[in-house]
Amino acid sequence: MAPLQRDEKFQIRLTAEERRMLNAIAENDGLSASDKIRQLIRKDFTATFAEAPTPKPKRK
Repeated sequence: MAPLQRDEKFQIRLTAEERRMLNAIAENDGLSASDKIRQLIRKDFTATFAEAPTPKPKRK
């Protein structure tokens, strides 16, 4: 399966403690901080809406 095209950016400000926590949980799971945030978003979306998000079609 081809990797998803990620072309959207989102900025967030964290405290040093929040960044440390994010890095710790990401490292614990063997993920980058960005991958962990994406994983958490998808997990919460599925829990909230009881469905997996539909991938956006690729641009041609």
